[in-house]
Amino acid sequence: MARPTKLTPEIQKKIGDNIALGLSYSLAANAAGITYQTFNFWISKGKNSTSGRYFEFYKHIQQRNAEGALKLLENLNAAAKAGDMRICRWILERRFSEDFGRRVYRRRNAISENLNQNVEIIVNDADGIRKEILAKFTLIREMHDSPIV
Repeated sequence: MARPTKLTPEIQKKIGDNIALGLSYSLAANAAGITYQTFNFWISKGKNSTSGRYFEFYKHIQQRNAEGALKLLENLNAAAKAGDMRICRWILERRFSEDFGRRVYRRRNAISENLNQNVEIIVNDADGIRKEILAKFTLIREMHDSPIV
């Protein structure tokens, strides 16, 4: 018999509430008493389903994400009207970085060099070493073939 799942309505609500506040998935899961790996397993299972407990969990988390972003945007608008929007912007940039994060573009200059000359030197050195080795073998062979006086 399989072990019963820890996914209860209470755990689902606790995780959803934490996510709506702006906690990361990892922190929201830990605060609810489950591991991040378990959370990811439930999300993955729900994403690939069309009904059932895990599908409802997946939909609930997506809804709470949207509600959290909406609440932050409402606070951002209220703070902007009052003259300060730094805190809400900071949360949005970090919590929803795909949508609100800063884009960093880095310029990369690659300089390629032609290394064929270095390869040729190595090959030429290998030919010279090979000739020296063969000369030594020839010398040794001559010593063994000649009679000892």
